[in-house]
Amino acid sequence: MRNTAPSATTHMPLTILVWDIAGSCALLSSLPLATYCAVVRACQEQAAETIEAHGGFVARYMGDAVLAYFGYPAPTANDPERAVRAALALNLRCTHQGVTVRSRVALASGPVIVASPIGTLAAREFPAFGEAPSLAARLIGVTPPEAVVMDDATRAALPSPLSFQKLGGLSLKGFAHVRRAWRVAPPAHGAPLCRQARTPAYEAA
Repeated sequence: MRNTAPSATTHMPLTILVWDIAGSCALLSSLPLATYCAVVRACQEQAAETIEAHGGFVARYMGDAVLAYFGYPAPTANDPERAVRAALALNLRCTHQGVTVRSRVALASGPVIVASPIGTLAAREFPAFGEAPSLAARLIGVTPPEAVVMDDATRAALPSPLSFQKLGGLSLKGFAHVRRAWRVAPPAHGAPLCRQARTPAYEAA
């Protein structure tokens, strides 16, 4: 069941996934409000189902976005990989009531403190404190529509056969030390996303 997790404050490594509708302001201005709300909600639910199917924990709905944790409530050795699997499985072009919207995904990994939940039952939120949640939120702003972008830490934890495009020269508020991110390309058709030994190839763009 969604939003089921320990209630105590927990310190752990996480991969944070933010799914977001691209161009939501233009979409809002072009649709009746009720239609906009129905479309956003349907696409959020579709995204959440895919995230949970890949072992992610949906922590919060934020406006037209979904915030999810990989590694909570129990961390595993392949949380970044599971997060990327989920990101690549998400339908980044969602259609509901004849309206098609494009979305995007940002990922960041690092040590996080997950606080006790706020609210009750289905309305509960699980706030996470650390650099990774804030960085993922910043990266979503530089992620093109229908793309998956991640930070250095997430990329370094991934196996082959993924390929990447470097997004350099970034200027992210509050993250002066983060000057690049990585746009991920899906593996070739039929290629498994399985863990392999680290090689120097991970240092290449």
